[in-house]
Amino acid sequence: MNTYKIRFFNSAGYRDNEIIRTNFQIEERNNSLVVLEEGVIVGNAEMVEQLINETRGWQEANTAVSAEKVTNQR
Repeated sequence: MNTYKIRFFNSAGYRDNEIIRTNFQIEERNNSLVVLEEGVIVGNAEMVEQLINETRGWQEANTAVSAEKVTNQR
């Protein structure tokens, strides 16, 4: 399980952050976030934004801008 600190702009335009835990890997490639599973791209920034919504428990229009890996546990 990987833990990331995701920085994003919320629907009100304010800068915010959220800690998410996921089995996916999140990286920045070509100035955009991508989601990988075993090294294969399975999603993009929109998938990261959905992971934020799942963690928070409600739907909101978030624009993810960066991801910082906090831990990597197996």
